[in-house]
Amino acid sequence: GNLGLAATSTNFFNLGSSTNAGGGFNDLVAITGNLEPSGSVVRIDVEQPLTSGVYRLFTYGGSKVTTFNPAPSFNGLPLGRRTATLDESVANQINLNVGVAAADQRAVEPGRQQLVE
Repeated sequence: GNLGLAATSTNFFNLGSSTNAGGGFNDLVAITGNLEPSGSVVRIDVEQPLTSGVYRLFTYGGSKVTTFNPAPSFNGLPLGRRTATLDESVANQINLNVGVAAADQRAVEPGRQQLVE
């Protein structure tokens, strides 16, 4: 079916240190039809430090009519030296992209970067 959300809706997700979609690792909402976010907010409850990578939050089989609020909110453990952005550019997916803040990278050897924790 379809999922239509109100602009005042908040969508809560529990995420951990693995970027695996759904299952026992992270919350995943699977919609067989259309998704209409209407500017609603995505809120992430961080249960373990997030790993750099892509966390899939939603899948949908139809079309996406509107967009989410582009600024996800967070509860729980701090992001620390990570950045997080909501990505709606992949067809039939809504993802959270977690990366390393540029100031927290340093050259270990030419061509390689390492996160300073």
